[in-house]
This record gives sequence, structure tokens and C-alpha cells, in this order.
Amino acid sequence: MNLSAENFDRAALFVNTHARPIDRCLFAYHFNAGSAGDVLDALRAFQNPDGGFGNALEPDFRLPASSAMATSVGLQYAVAVGTPPEHPIVQGAIQYLVNTYQAEGDYWPALPLEVNDHPHAFWWGRDSVAAPPEEAWANPSAELVGYLHYARASV
Repeated sequence: MNLSAENFDRAALFVNTHARPIDRCLFAYHFNAGSAGDVLDALRAFQNPDGGFGNALEPDFRLPASSAMATSVGLQYAVAVGTPPEHPIVQGAIQYLVNTYQAEGDYWPALPLEVNDHPHAFWWGRDSVAAPPEEAWANPSAELVGYLHYARASV
């Protein structure tokens, strides 16, 4: 199914009037010759000093602190615009992942308990940060392993 030019223009207008700056930059990158630099500049606002991402980058939770889940979203943006693994944004995120990996249990806690102190979708509420059951392990750990592989030469 192809999107008509009229519907594309309507969608573009919606994005340009209602989306967050980072999403407007990503839309411009993909459809209007926007720059990767603009996306990365917008992404920096979500990266914390520990290298991880937070600050409501994942719109379903408003946690300012870094989390593995928000860091996976930050890396999605970075990779979407072809950011090389050596870039400081990627390197900061990778270092955050290395520092927060839980060897006992082989996982990253998706979110800290502090998520409960901030607005969040009900599915992001947490009772503990224990290792997830095996059937839930993949989110976000499998994706994060992929980013470590992506950046392996620079880790």
C-alpha cells in the first residue's frame, strides 16, 4: 500500500506541528534532506552524564535517570542516522551498558524502581529489578547485545 502525496503531506504537517524536536529532526533526515547532526544534537538533550539515556526519550515513561530501556531507544536514533560506533554519543551509551550489566542473571534491568516516581504507562511500573523471567529476557537485553556487537571494535 502506497501513501498518497496528499496523505504524506498531512502526515508531515502533523509531525512538524506536534512531534518532539528529536522526532521532527528524524523525519527531516529521512524525508527532507535533514542532517544526522541535527538528530544527534536533539538526542544529546536526552543523554545523561553517565552515558545512558533518560529524560523521557522513551515517551511511555518520564524517568529522568538513565535506564537500559531508554538507552536502547537512544541507540535506535543514533544508528538510524548512521552514527559510527566511535561517536561520543554511542561510546557513552556503550559505557553505560557495560557499567550497568548484571552478570548475576545475565541481563540489564530494563528500568529502575524510580520509574514508579514519575509518570509512566502502566506496563512500565516495577515491583522489583530482579532478573526477568526467561520468556521476558529479550526486552531490551537482546537489542543491547546487538549494540555491543555494533560497537565491538571500539569497546
